[in-house]
Order: sequence, then structure tokens, then C-alpha cells
Amino acid sequence: MKYIFIISLLLTGTTSFLFAQSTLKIGSKHFNEGYILGEMIALLLEDGGFTIERKFGLGGTAVSFEALKAKGIDIYPEYSGTISAEILKMPKANLDSIHRVLTEKY
Repeated sequence: MKYIFIISLLLTGTTSFLFAQSTLKIGSKHFNEGYILGEMIALLLEDGGFTIERKFGLGGTAVSFEALKAKGIDIYPEYSGTISAEILKMPKANLDSIHRVLTEKY
């Protein structure tokens, strides 16, 4: 089973920074599903009253994750299997271990 992470706050450990921002930057990787998931996130947040800046089609996992770390984007959708294998180098990791390592490392 695939799980989709919405990668954002794992890097800061808190959600409070989102509510203090006037505009949230939503990113996506450069494939159709990434665009669709990014747009879904953007629409949900807009419905919640946030102002959204879309930064879709950034590139692959490494490029999108680096944009997140550099604060070029605030949120982007990612698969649990992709983040665990490509970023964390932990193939077959479960959701709890992925969350723990992301929180500790970033």
C-alpha cells in the first residue's frame, strides 16, 4: 500500500509557523500526479482561508526536498516509499520510523 506524505512541518517540528505566514508556497514534483496532488493541497488550504503561491513542476524528489529545506516552498506531496528510499536511505521503512527520522534529522 502506498502512503502519501504531505511534507512540510516535519522540518520545523511545529505547525504554528504556517498560521503566521501570509502566503504558503505549495510545491510539486514534475509529473502529472504531483501537479494534481499539489493542486488538491492548494485548494484545500485556500478553502481554509490561506493565500497560496503555487510552485509546481520543481523537479524530482531531491530537488523538491531541497526546495523545502531551503524554504523555497512550505509544503509538497511525497510518497512514503520515495522519501524513505531516496532521502532517508531506509527502504521498507514504516510510517512511524519515517516520521521519527525526519523529525530528528530535519
